[in-house]
Amino acid sequence: MEKEPLDQLGLFDLGGLPQAPTLEIPKGPAGHFWTENKARLIERYLFYFVQITRHGTYIDGFAGPQDLEDLDAWSARLVIESQPGPESFRLQRFHLFDTNAKKVPFLERLRDSRPDLQISVCPRDFNEEVCRLLKPEVIRPTEATFCLIDQHTFECRWSTLQTLAAYKTPKIELFYFFAEGWLNRALANTTVGTEGLTAWWGNDGWRTLSSVRGALRAQHLARRFRYELGYAYSPPFPVYMSRQSQQVVYYMVHASDHPKAIQQMVRAYREQVSAREPVEQPSLPMELAGPPGL
Repeated sequence: MEKEPLDQLGLFDLGGLPQAPTLEIPKGPAGHFWTENKARLIERYLFYFVQITRHGTYIDGFAGPQDLEDLDAWSARLVIESQPGPESFRLQRFHLFDTNAKKVPFLERLRDSRPDLQISVCPRDFNEEVCRLLKPEVIRPTEATFCLIDQHTFECRWSTLQTLAAYKTPKIELFYFFAEGWLNRALANTTVGTEGLTAWWGNDGWRTLSSVRGALRAQHLARRFRYELGYAYSPPFPVYMSRQSQQVVYYMVHASDHPKAIQQMVRAYREQVSAREPVEQPSLPMELAGPPGL
């Protein structure tokens, strides 16, 4: 009988897991519910991640604040500022990427605010630099590694995900944000061109995305993480316009080889995004269910 992918690793033992501290973050004047909750979700999950793994490396491919007037919803800041002192288990190494010249100084100030952590800031394209990052002398194959892909819409190439997924076993854990609220409009008015869209989606399947309901295309994307990238688990979690709203702004695909990591993700999701269970996604039509489909 085939084993569960990581039964032998024992990294995700839930026994005795402490409760995450409650972080009070004031809402900025330009803030949005979903951006603040994205940041809280990432921070809360990583608290559980590090309590289990006892160490870790954090990669953020698009690390600058999405809104320079709402730094309270800045994921990298929240994650780094929440790290305890060296006497506690914590993420130890951080690799922050961003090409936006206005955002890089924010990353540099964030780095300088925590000299006790190993934080590198790279003002270059994550898609181009990822190969230089994924080397044994930089990230050990045995290192618990988490990568955040908090793109706005089309910034992360599919080839970048392939590179991340192929680097080591167990695979680098991913949070991949897939825009939903404005995707159809962005596809119709793209500034990246057809080549950019093909690089983002990995094939010409992006041409049919606008004709598919959001929940279905999110589930299809999640299946691609399993069939094409080889992850054992990749559920899509909806991020809503507001706690009361049913309008989805993003889907966050959590790709992991660890079965219990998904349990911890559900725990963080219920605490930070929605008190209800993540929405059960409808089944895909048979013609879309397998790889590569769309």
